[in-house]
Amino acid sequence: MASPTRLQQEIAERILQLVRDDALGAGAWLNENATARRLGVSRTPVRAALDHLAEQGVVRRHLNKGIEILSLPAASDSTRPPETVDLAMVRLARERENGLLPDQVSELEVMRRYELGRPEAQKLLARLADLDMVERKPGYGWRFLHEPRDQRLRDESYRFRLLIEPMAMLEPGFHLEPGWIAEMRVRHIEALQRP
Repeated sequence: MASPTRLQQEIAERILQLVRDDALGAGAWLNENATARRLGVSRTPVRAALDHLAEQGVVRRHLNKGIEILSLPAASDSTRPPETVDLAMVRLARERENGLLPDQVSELEVMRRYELGRPEAQKLLARLADLDMVERKPGYGWRFLHEPRDQRLRDESYRFRLLIEPMAMLEPGFHLEPGWIAEMRVRHIEALQRP
């Protein structure tokens, strides 16, 4: 059989990462359609990637049943701390929010900009896709699904709240539980003290 394309290899790695993230093991089942949806790609490359994994003995396709996981190769060891992807995700969100990222990015650009390896960049982009922040473009790259927020609109929204919310407290039926107020104050203080 022909060697898998780079895209098929990448999707195979992403499928394995999904399996690991979901804590699936030998004997668990995958659904081709659901996997394609989760990865944000069409079924054709997912089918080819699963065929590639079947050739390696990782999965077995059963007619009208789905794909059974036979064994799971060990994940490549990383010397980076596990929170590396989380920190990169926060940086990316801030940069996007502040208009420092374009509407479209490549995996390579994410790797370079946030000093990530390919598996980490793929995990970051997959998590953003799960949050409906990005989607894979047909063929190559990723597209942000929402525009960065305009600072003027944010300021306008807060000015509106400054006008409306205090007035709500003057409504005849308005009442706050003292316990709720105390809990909110503690939670706000804790949030302000976190780096």
